[in-house]
Amino acid sequence: MISFRHEPTVIASGRQLTAVVRVSLTKHAGSGRWLFAGDKRPIAVICRTEGGEHIFDTDGRQINAVELRELMTDQGE
Repeated sequence: MISFRHEPTVIASGRQLTAVVRVSLTKHAGSGRWLFAGDKRPIAVICRTEGGEHIFDTDGRQINAVELRELMTDQGE
């Protein structure tokens, strides 16, 4: 199973940068806890400025929210 999450936001030069990463789920442990593999792969970065929000894939190409959702779906297969 693959899940996606946002890493903590980093502020640099007045910009808020948030990485969206792919995390592999290895198995379900007891007591309702999940164990995750050590493999975390970034798939996109969300950059927020005073002028708005921009999303970039790992190749540096600007994408929109629909393309980010498609990227997450493609990676999750």
